Amino acid sequence: MSLRGTPAHLVVLALWLVSCGGLAAGGEGGSHPQDGATTACASEGPGNLVANGGFDVGNWEEVSNTKWESEDALGCSSSGSSRIGVDGYTRSPCFPIIPSADYTFGFTTRSVQGGGVSCAVYWFTESGCTAVGTRTPRTDFLSNTAGGSDWISFTLNAATPDDASWANAFCVRNGSTPGGDLDLVFFKAGTDKRWLP
Repeated sequence: MSLRGTPAHLVVLALWLVSCGGLAAGGEGGSHPQDGATTACASEGPGNLVANGGFDVGNWEEVSNTKWESEDALGCSSSGSSRIGVDGYTRSPCFPIIPSADYTFGFTTRSVQGGGVSCAVYWFTESGCTAVGTRTPRTDFLSNTAGGSDWISFTLNAATPDDASWANAFCVRNGSTPGGDLDLVFFKAGTDKRWLP
C-alpha cells in the first residue's frame, strides 16, 4: 500500500487502522466512533434520517444551554459536535418513519468535566413532532455514564410503533452532571449499528 501524496491526517488514520488490525462494527455501547469509518472526514452514511447528525453545519435548531463546538468525534476539521451543558438538551429535526419497521438508533458522545449525555428517539403520529398528545412511548435512553474524555458510541435496534409515522432524536445531559459533547447521531432502517456502512 502506497501512502505517497496522501494528506498527513489520513496517513495517521491509515497507520492507526493497520496497527489496530482493522475495525469492526460497533456494538451496544462502548465502541470507538471510527468503527466502520474509512476516512476522518467521511460524510454521513446513506439512509440516515437525522438531518445534520454529524453537526457539520452548526447545531440543531431546538436547543437549550447547548452550543456548537469545533471538536469532532472523527477528528474532522470541517465538522463539529454539540456541547450539552447543565440543564441543557437538543432535539433533532422531525423525520418520517415507517410504522412497525426495524430501525437502528445511535450516537457518539464524550464526557465534559465528568458529565454525560443521554439520548432517545420519540415517536409521533403527526408531522412536525410538536403537537401535544401525539408523542407515543419512546425508545430506552442510551447514556454515557463512563465519565471519560474519549468518544464512545452507543447503538440500539428499535421497532417503530404501529401508530407512529414521525420521530425525532432527543438528547439531554445526564442527571446533575455538567453534560458532554454529542456527535454522529443516526437513525436508519435495518440493524447495521454503524455511522457509516
